[in-house]
Amino acid sequence: MLAVVCTDQDWKAVVWDEQVIRPAAEDLATRLGLTGENLRRYPEGSRPVYQVGVHRVLKLYPTISAPDSLRAHLRDFGTAAGGRVFAGVQGGELPSITYRRAWDKARRDKLSAAEYASPLARRRIEEALGDPGEGDGQG
Repeated sequence: MLAVVCTDQDWKAVVWDEQVIRPAAEDLATRLGLTGENLRRYPEGSRPVYQVGVHRVLKLYPTISAPDSLRAHLRDFGTAAGGRVFAGVQGGELPSITYRRAWDKARRDKLSAAEYASPLARRRIEEALGDPGEGDGQG
């Protein structure tokens, strides 16, 4: 699992240590269904980036380039249990229906009608990584 990185000190301690980052990248690739794909870290760049197999790229720590609104949210509210950005009304996980509705709205707003209808666009990242609402009876 990727280590939580919230400060420059965390960043320096984690990101440049291949013994910490590589197992996390391998775990993430496996959770994305890319088991057995060769991982090769690009030697340069501002954050860890791996070539996965021949055709894929895995960029770690995207919040480093997050919009100011997300940075402000994290600064003002921190993260929920488990490092989640948002929490449910009572502080727990958001119900999976919330993810589904947000994903559907984002797809509808940003994709063409043909892209919106495609099977790939319907696949939520939670399906690849494990639905955060799985087994909570709230989906």
